Amino acid sequence: MTSSSFNLALNGTIEQEAGLVDAIPALKVLNSLPKIGGLLKTFNDSAKLKGEISPSLNFGANFAQDATGKLLFKNGSGNLDINLKTTLSSKISDRINARLWASGGGGAVLGVPDPHLSANSI
Repeated sequence: MTSSSFNLALNGTIEQEAGLVDAIPALKVLNSLPKIGGLLKTFNDSAKLKGEISPSLNFGANFAQDATGKLLFKNGSGNLDINLKTTLSSKISDRINARLWASGGGGAVLGVPDPHLSANSI
């Protein structure tokens, strides 16, 4: 064997969904107001706010055999990304649904030997 590689990839998504008023506690004060409180409760029952965080990590290392036959570390890199997404959805009627979302993310590629930070993105 003259060379070998090791690669590891980890990723997943954490998400949570709640009624809009439950997700933004400052809005609960409005529940005590006449007329607005009832409308807000109805809206909270139909409008849901969902947040998602999706991190991922990819790591790779390369090894090569030297002249004496020893397997030595040659180089390695790691890619760390995180994506965020928020979705506001509401069932307006039996036939009409509305959805509004915003998302974004960023990442960086780190490696050895130099350059240590070889790429980044937002």
